[in-house]
Amino acid sequence: MIKKYKKYINNSLIYIFSTILAKAIPFFLLPVFTAYLSKEDYGTLGLIASIFGIASIYVGLRPSLFLIVKSPQMSKENTANYIFNIFIVSFYLLFIVTIVLLVLKYILFDEIATYVFVLITLLAFFTVFNEVLETIFQIEQKAIYYSVFQILKTVFSVGLALLFIIVFKMGWQGKYFADILVIFGFALFAVYYLYKNNYINPKVDINKQKETIKYLFPLTFHVLGLTMMGSIDRIFLSNMVGLDATGVYTVAYTMGALIGIVHDALLKVWSPEFYKRIKDATLQTRIKILKFQYLYIIGSILMYSAFLLVMPFVFDLMVDEKFHNGYKVIPIVALGLTFEALRKLFIGYHYNLGKNNRIAVITISAGLINAGLNYLLIPIYGMMGAAYATLFAYIVVFIFTIIDLNKIENINWRLKYD
Repeated sequence: MIKKYKKYINNSLIYIFSTILAKAIPFFLLPVFTAYLSKEDYGTLGLIASIFGIASIYVGLRPSLFLIVKSPQMSKENTANYIFNIFIVSFYLLFIVTIVLLVLKYILFDEIATYVFVLITLLAFFTVFNEVLETIFQIEQKAIYYSVFQILKTVFSVGLALLFIIVFKMGWQGKYFADILVIFGFALFAVYYLYKNNYINPKVDINKQKETIKYLFPLTFHVLGLTMMGSIDRIFLSNMVGLDATGVYTVAYTMGALIGIVHDALLKVWSPEFYKRIKDATLQTRIKILKFQYLYIIGSILMYSAFLLVMPFVFDLMVDEKFHNGYKVIPIVALGLTFEALRKLFIGYHYNLGKNNRIAVITISAGLINAGLNYLLIPIYGMMGAAYATLFAYIVVFIFTIIDLNKIENINWRLKYD
C-alpha cells in the first residue's frame, strides 16, 4: 500500500519543502531589507505589488489551470500548440493592459513614473512563461525540477536585490529591477526548455486562442474575488485602525498562512492526478476519488490540530515580542485557509465540466461579503474583526461551492455502488 503511493508522498514532501523554502528566504532576509529601505520605499513597492497582482491576472489569464485540466485529454503535440497560442494571447493582452494602466496612471497614480507601469506589464508577461513551465513540471510530476526552478528564482531575485540595494544604493528600484531581470532570465530558460522538449508547436490557431480566452476569462473574476478575500482586510485595517495594527495583523496572517502553504503543496500533487482520473471515470473510480477526498478532510483536521499545538512555540521563536498581541489572529486565519484548501479539493469537478462562470460568481460573492464584514467588524473588534471576516468568507465560499457542486454533478457522498 505504501509502495503504491510512495511517488505521491515523495512529490508532496518535495513540493512542501521547496514552497516553504522559497517563501522562507525573503522572510529571513526581511531585517536586511528594512535596514536599507525607507518606509516610503516599502510603500512604493507595496503599491506596485498591488497593481502587478491585478495586471498579472489579465496578462496571460493565468493559463496553468487550463493546461492542467486539458492536457490529460489531448496529445503532447496538441498541448504544445495550445501553449504557443497561449503565448500569442498573452502578447495581445500585454498591449491592452499596458494602455489601461497608463490611463489609470494619469488618473490615480500621478506620483509614479510612467516607465514603472510599462515594466509592470512586462513583468506580468514574462511571468506567463515561467508559470507555463512550472505547470508542465507539475503535469509531468517532476517535483524536483519544479522545486529547483522555484528555489533558484527566489535565490537569484533576493541576491540581485541585495546587490542593487546595498552596493549600488538603488532603493526600492533595486528590488523591483532585480525581480524583472530574474523573471526575464528564467522566462528565456522556460522558452528554451519548452521548445527543446517539444512543448512549443509554432502554429497560429485562432480557434485555440478563442477557446483559451473563453475558458480562462471568467476565472479572472474568481481570482479577483480571492484577491479581495486575501488582501482587502489589510486595506480596511490601515484606513480604519492604523498602520501599527496592520503590521501586527500582517505578521500574524503570514504565520497563519503557513498551513495554506502546506495544503497548496499537497494539492499540487493531487490536482493533475484528479483530472487524469476524472476523465471518463467509472462509478468505482469516482468513489475512490471521493474516498481520498474524505481522507484528506480528516488529515486536514489533524493537521490543523497539530498546527495549533506547535504554533505557540514557533511564534515565540520567530516573531519579535512587539508583535505577540497578534497571535490570537493565527488560529482564525489558519482555520479559514483550511476551509479554502477543502474548497480547492472539490472545485476540480467544476473545472472538469467547464463551469468557470459559476466559480467566478461564487468567489466574487464571497469577496464582496468579506469586504462588507471588514467594514462592519473592524471598527468594533479591530484586527480580530478582520480575522473573523476572512474566516467567514472562506467558509461561505466553501459552502457555496459544495451546494453548487450538487447541482452540476451527481456526487455519491454515501459511497454507494448501486
